[in-house]
Amino acid sequence: MEKIIEPLKNQLMKTRHENNLSLRNAAIIGSIAYFIMFVAAIFSNFIVREKLILADNLVLSIENIVNNEALFRASIFSDFLFVLPFDILLALMLYVFFKPVNKSLSLLTAWFRIIYTVIYAIALLFLFMVLPQINGFVEHNDLDSLSVFCLKAFDTTWLIGFIFFGFHLCVLGYLALKSKIIPKLISWIVMFSGIAYLFESYANILLQNYERFASIIQNIVVLPEFLGELLLILWMLIRGTRIVNS
Repeated sequence: MEKIIEPLKNQLMKTRHENNLSLRNAAIIGSIAYFIMFVAAIFSNFIVREKLILADNLVLSIENIVNNEALFRASIFSDFLFVLPFDILLALMLYVFFKPVNKSLSLLTAWFRIIYTVIYAIALLFLFMVLPQINGFVEHNDLDSLSVFCLKAFDTTWLIGFIFFGFHLCVLGYLALKSKIIPKLISWIVMFSGIAYLFESYANILLQNYERFASIIQNIVVLPEFLGELLLILWMLIRGTRIVNS
């Protein structure tokens, strides 16, 4: 009897060790992917595009792009080289990490993030389309209208992507809550972060006079949007690897 039980016990211990190792690797790789993506996104979106593209004056935005074309190109390059691939990698690592909690929901939240990343890639193509126009590939009298259209299309497409990202965070927060190892406060903040993204996106779509309330809404949601995922990734990096490896 012992000859039968002992191999089964060893196999069970081996499987548990391999699962812990895969979870530990997912936590480490996912954390690294997030921070690479985070730094690249800060550069492209906040250091470059937020200063060049002015929502209330798109014609002036085009002039800013013309005067800072190299920087504008670098922001797009940063997104395609770092943000998009590492975002997909993070989605896969989050799936591996939360799969033991609920495989179906973990797969769902990964797909929500991947769909968001694909939509963001499409949005970036509209920014890329601005470049040939400002370099004289079209007649000057068409320059403003075509470029303004591309800038508006970028914002609108990215807005649609944020809906999927919001659902991604809501499901991710639920998985974190059900995991029993992630602090409940972090789990609730992640879910609230997803709700904040959804609220801002749907308000932008549904309110005809959204511009009047944009600054108020953004001031309310910007902190939870920023904090939710960051706190979860920090926990995975600092505490997550220890727990799954114990």
